[in-house]
Amino acid sequence: MVNAISPLPPPDNGSVTAELCILATSDIHMQLTAHDHTLDITRPTGGLSRVVTLIEQARAARPDALVLTLDNGDLLQGAAMADVMTTPAHLAQHPITACLALAGYDAIGLGNHDVDHGLHVTHRLLKGANCPVLSANFESAALPFLRPYTLLRRKVRGDDGALHPVCIGVISALPEQTGVWNYLQLNQSARIVDPMARLAALIPQMKSEGADLIVVLAHAGIVPDTAADRDENFALSAARLPDVTAIICGHTHLSLPGPDHRDVDGVDANSGQLDQVPAVMPGFAARALGVIDIKLERTTNGWQVCDSHCTLHATSEDTPEHPAILQATAAASRLTQAHMGEPVGHTDMHLHSFFAYVRADHATHLLAHGMKRAVRIAVRDTAYQSLPILAATCTTAKGGTAGPQNFLNVPPGVIQRRHVAMILPYSDMVWAVCATGAEILEWLERCAIAFEHLRPDIPDQTLTRRDVPGFLFDVISGLTVTFDPTQPPRYCAAGRMINPRARRVASAHWNGSPIDHDQQFLVAANSFRLAGGGGFPGLSPDKIALRTDVSVTAAALHALAEGPAPAMAADTWRFKTGLGVTAVLQTAPEAMPLLDQIADLAPAHVGITDAGFLKLRISM
Repeated sequence: MVNAISPLPPPDNGSVTAELCILATSDIHMQLTAHDHTLDITRPTGGLSRVVTLIEQARAARPDALVLTLDNGDLLQGAAMADVMTTPAHLAQHPITACLALAGYDAIGLGNHDVDHGLHVTHRLLKGANCPVLSANFESAALPFLRPYTLLRRKVRGDDGALHPVCIGVISALPEQTGVWNYLQLNQSARIVDPMARLAALIPQMKSEGADLIVVLAHAGIVPDTAADRDENFALSAARLPDVTAIICGHTHLSLPGPDHRDVDGVDANSGQLDQVPAVMPGFAARALGVIDIKLERTTNGWQVCDSHCTLHATSEDTPEHPAILQATAAASRLTQAHMGEPVGHTDMHLHSFFAYVRADHATHLLAHGMKRAVRIAVRDTAYQSLPILAATCTTAKGGTAGPQNFLNVPPGVIQRRHVAMILPYSDMVWAVCATGAEILEWLERCAIAFEHLRPDIPDQTLTRRDVPGFLFDVISGLTVTFDPTQPPRYCAAGRMINPRARRVASAHWNGSPIDHDQQFLVAANSFRLAGGGGFPGLSPDKIALRTDVSVTAAALHALAEGPAPAMAADTWRFKTGLGVTAVLQTAPEAMPLLDQIADLAPAHVGITDAGFLKLRISM
């Protein structure tokens, strides 16, 4: 923003050019500094403290430009600090309001995870924000400060040396599925509607109220028009609305510009354009700052875009952490560090998730043990107590976009609170659904989309799909399952059935016999999954048999307090043998001494990726 005082020029018919710069963050997930309290390491990239340094550098490099700083949501949840500082004892000391002010945001949008801790927490943390908080399609009386859009009336210095008025409209929208994913937290106290319908209705209204330019904060990913999850990831559709000047994308934790969206029609992944509209998607955990430089021209028809340039400015170890952010977060960091280091149990075995994509892993086993216990207690003296109890568990500790440090790795000895939090860093509750054997088979088929379609004539194919996040691969404890990834997937990445004849579940047994399609089971799972999160077939709020008030993390902690978890069944799931294919698993380099645990897959070291993952060839 320009602070110098200069008289407005007299009206004339000549053109004037000026520079607008939009700085954007998205999906920060409470990673306010470079320190990862769950892993207890300083990460080489990420942290709002580093991004604020980049923000100040970008502003200083553009002394004559109008610079706006915007955030695209999913700010309040994700890192360990979020869970610790949203407890009643520490909520008043939460540092987010101070950090927003120090970063100098002009507006922020609401993301789906910003209501994960409940609307009362969202209200407490954002009511004092120094800028407008926006969502066009999320309405709740619990968030009276929330606006659908804002009009930022600013002045920009033209090439004639004078200041000229310009009005930038900023509007935000999130996935309508937020109401499903956060069914428990919202408790019917919010109304969430179709984001595209709201954007289409409100952008003309913003123009009629004087907006010269429109910036859309789309908390949504970028997918092809034919994608089944297009309604959730609507960024490309939003860019095609009339009068959109620029768009900030997010939600999927990918990047633009960059290689992530090269195969999507209508996207120029190299320059950062969605259907010729300048756009950025700045990753997650404050790993990059999105920068959109726009050259404006004012004619008798108002301000027009005559050129634009989109870049991502990545953080690194060489990016200094801003001292003001470090000071604002110091007390919260100390509290979080102490909390995460608390001992919560003991293990006699090495707990790790290095091979979670080729074998049942200790991380999900630990969750399953706690969840089964919680459900078993809850169904005593009910109609469900005679049903066999299974547990569907998933972990995000599988590497992925979070890097090779993102694996559980606990040697025999003390289990700390941080180890349990790493397995599933969400505040989901333990719920249960009554499901038939046939429904469970469909559940497993949905999970099997995690694997690429492997072909015998192609050596060393990548084992897992980049577009399927780790939290969509459930392990159902209590069954013995065999997957055949040489078969085509039955479901697409968004959960829509695409091939009714395809079956990747080669076999599924319970108690040593093939699962009976009509057999009834009580399946414990997290509240996100059973409320419909992830688009799993047959799972919706009306199918839920049991809702406990015990979180998944608390269930695991309660079970650990009673003693070590029982030994994990070695054959919970595995790949079918004799397929004649090889594939490459990406895992942590620390897995090398443990290869004997997957000796049946003949693992062979074939290199290290640029991101630092160990590449293992496996044979099926």
